Amino acid sequence: MGKKWKFTNNADHHGHFFASSLHTWMAYTNIDVLITRMKAEKDLFNLFYVPIDIQAVYDIEFYTPQVNGTVLIGQYSEREGDYPCHDVKI
Repeated sequence: MGKKWKFTNNADHHGHFFASSLHTWMAYTNIDVLITRMKAEKDLFNLFYVPIDIQAVYDIEFYTPQVNGTVLIGQYSEREGDYPCHDVKI
């Protein structure tokens, strides 16, 4: 069974989550939806928290949101052997 994340977004907080792989990127306010959709891609991906509204416009460089205060939550993969020093099963 997968790990359930404790992050929430409420009316007082307008951040979102962003994930990127070599093939795709996605942004959602619900981290569980984002992780489920990224895992379906079957690629290693990076997961970020971006502290601005999901409707905001910002640059993405080298698969990373260019927003002050962005936090890298982690790098995840379902495949064995992907960057073992960063692999976390979720």
